[in-house]
Amino acid sequence: MLQQEESRRLEDFPILAGVTIKEIFQNIEPVAELHAVLSSPRGNFLHRRLLHALRGSLTNDEIERLRQEHGVEESDRHINKLAKWGLIKPVDEAGETTGYVRTELGEEALNAVRELERKIGEEQATNISQAALGVNALRLFLTIFGNNKEVDLVSREVIYSPLEIGQLMRLFSRSLEGISSMDKLDDAGLVSYLDDGNIHVNPRRSTAFYAYLKHMYQLLTKGENLQAAPVPPAGRV
Repeated sequence: MLQQEESRRLEDFPILAGVTIKEIFQNIEPVAELHAVLSSPRGNFLHRRLLHALRGSLTNDEIERLRQEHGVEESDRHINKLAKWGLIKPVDEAGETTGYVRTELGEEALNAVRELERKIGEEQATNISQAALGVNALRLFLTIFGNNKEVDLVSREVIYSPLEIGQLMRLFSRSLEGISSMDKLDDAGLVSYLDDGNIHVNPRRSTAFYAYLKHMYQLLTKGENLQAAPVPPAGRV
């Protein structure tokens, strides 16, 4: 699932502090897609509700009833998205798929969401989900987070002037992409436009969201390792 951006060399990226931040930045497309699956607010957060419900296996009929309860037109597309990332797996009987159950990766993904909610509050986590952060917004977030600017001792926030933010936005080829991405981060509450004309970043909130993105990246890496691992012969563990 992880794909390196072959069109860009590592030295073309912004100067980011930390090896893991650079790795997430390079693989931001699958990270963004997994985040979109977990954070989608459609059907009253149906993806997340399915993951909760599939702790024990559910039959196809039970999944269909859950779909109807949340007013979603069809469930196959949502099930397929969860299965694509290894968050759930089919339950087969007599060669037919009769239902689905959550995997270990699915449990870890839910735990990452819960941890984010504990750290910043459910309301703020919902704001992040509803902002629908895409690849560009996440790239800009990592660029801001990976910058070593010091915290302002008075406000206890990291404060960027318009000029400083403009320099960070140089990672985009078009200025409109940078402005749109910054607006998305503002909608999510990860940055704030204030009356002083500067952009403020809450360290606690941004650190919690970075930890969440790091979990997403680690899940993708683990998923690849699980897929590549040889199946042990019968009778051996």
